[in-house]
Amino acid sequence: MKAQEKLAENTLLAELQEYKPDLVFLVTGNDELNCIVDAVFEPKDHWEKGSAVGKPFWFLQPSGGRPPVLHTGHPGFKTAIERNAWVDKAKELLTSNLA
Repeated sequence: MKAQEKLAENTLLAELQEYKPDLVFLVTGNDELNCIVDAVFEPKDHWEKGSAVGKPFWFLQPSGGRPPVLHTGHPGFKTAIERNAWVDKAKELLTSNLA
């Protein structure tokens, strides 16, 4: 993974610049991938923590031209309540980005 980290960071940055998304929704359950997320966006201690049925997810408000970011685990085997909480947070972040 170490050999691919910089390539992954550069690719993600290029995609953000090219596509200019209104929201970035990251789905990772792998701590090794979190280092790429931290390098491209913000270190984990800058993220806000949300909760769905007692299970955490993380998000960043829009900042300095960067769109809002929602970071969750994989939706497979999650309850509808948990997935719906993520969707609600995504909608909230999108609304805050358009204001």
